[in-house]
Amino acid sequence: MARRDFCNLSYQLSAISYQLSAISYQLSAISYQLSAISYQLSAISAFHNYEVHRFFSLLPAPYSL
Repeated sequence: MARRDFCNLSYQLSAISYQLSAISYQLSAISYQLSAISYQLSAISAFHNYEVHRFFSLLPAPYSL
């Protein structure tokens, strides 16, 4: 009986380990996606800042930056 309990516990721990590995993989994928989004937002922000600066540089002297 004790041997069967040990085998059952071992199986359950293996299943938990597998689930934790799957969660870790999913969190890594989410982290990668968030990094990609952050990079895209930085690029959009830089482009927006460039366009705003370009817009104001085209205005007459009293309004230019």
